[in-house]
Amino acid sequence: MKRITVTLIISFLLTLAGLLINYLSFKDQGDMPLAIKHFGGEITAMSGFGLKCVHIYAMTPEAGDSVSLSFSIVSFVLTFLLIAAIIYVLLSLFRLFKN
Repeated sequence: MKRITVTLIISFLLTLAGLLINYLSFKDQGDMPLAIKHFGGEITAMSGFGLKCVHIYAMTPEAGDSVSLSFSIVSFVLTFLLIAAIIYVLLSLFRLFKN
C-alpha cells in the first residue's frame, strides 16, 4: 500500500510540474515544450499535461488569428495515470533487484 501512495504522490507532482512548465512557457513564448503538436491546414493544436492550446490562423488579411488555452481534465488524468504506471513499474523493479 505504501508503494501505491508514494507512486500516486510522485505522479501527481510530476504532472503538476509538467502542467506548470507548459503554462509558463505558453505565456512567455506562445509554445508548450512538453506537448504533442498536431498540424493541419489553418490550425495548430498542442496538448499535454492537462493543457490544450488551439491556434487558428486567419485566412484573410483583415481577420486576426485566434489562440485559446484551456484545461483538459482527460489529458491531465491520462498523463497522471501513465506516469503513475511507469513509476510503479520502476519501483517494483527496483525492489525486485534490491532483494
